[in-house]
Amino acid sequence: MILLDFLFLILTVVLSTYLILVQRFRFARRIEIESLPFDDDLVIGDKKKPSKSWKILRLTAIDQPFLIQLAMSFALFRTYGIPSIAKLLASTDRLVSKAARRLEDTDLILREIGERDPSSDRPRTALDRLNFIHGRYPIKNSDSVYTLSTFVLEPLRWIQRYGWRPLTYNEKMAFFTYWKKIGEDMNIKHIPETLEEMEEFNIKFEEEHMKYTPQSKALGISQVSYFLQKFPFLLRPLIRQLIYANTDIRLRKAMGFPDPHWALENVIEWGMAIHRFFFTNLWRFTGKVTKSKSLVLKNSL
Repeated sequence: MILLDFLFLILTVVLSTYLILVQRFRFARRIEIESLPFDDDLVIGDKKKPSKSWKILRLTAIDQPFLIQLAMSFALFRTYGIPSIAKLLASTDRLVSKAARRLEDTDLILREIGERDPSSDRPRTALDRLNFIHGRYPIKNSDSVYTLSTFVLEPLRWIQRYGWRPLTYNEKMAFFTYWKKIGEDMNIKHIPETLEEMEEFNIKFEEEHMKYTPQSKALGISQVSYFLQKFPFLLRPLIRQLIYANTDIRLRKAMGFPDPHWALENVIEWGMAIHRFFFTNLWRFTGKVTKSKSLVLKNSL
């Protein structure tokens, strides 16, 4: 009996120590982030001026990489619900059939811009490449502002809803100032001056413009089908329904997606709640960053 009590005491001490260490390491980056002021005078390609905003974004990406990667991909996907954007992308059968590949290519370019030190040459090269591609098409400025706003707001919304911790003020402002500067370097005009104004613009733009068109549906089906190829065949019907369940009503209608079963929305909420609890309390996180063709986050999930 004494031996069992002693073993229980040891187990309790070990578990308590482990949980304290998890919390210590988990929130270490948040403490570091709060000590870094964001900067609003970033210059892409300036080797003499490192960006504090970019450093904040990298620390946030190491802390919550899974959600940020999903949110950035979903941000591009969301633009398909705007008729003028969908019409431009679907102007030829080739663009429809390769819409998913375009999304992936654009995602890679954006990762070159967002995941590499802006004082290096590669972000500047990627940005020039993106400007060259966009310069070939008659893109409306308002559509460009909306697309830019999704890059800022979708990560904030996903982390707010599913993240293991809320973002700090510095993190939110770093997202805004960094991508606002990217937009200015892309010659996008009339970008909202504050994060609050950008969110107001984003909501109002979707209320006025996001609606169903055959082009939006074709692009949405193409992207979902491409995404499902990453999963075993037997799981694809379920994953498809989970994708539908994770889209809000306005986007779902714009894409022509069917309404999912109500239980699937609960499945997503429960799954992310388990993810949040596990990575907050039970996983000693030691994210490391290595670079190859694009930045890779290791030990993230």
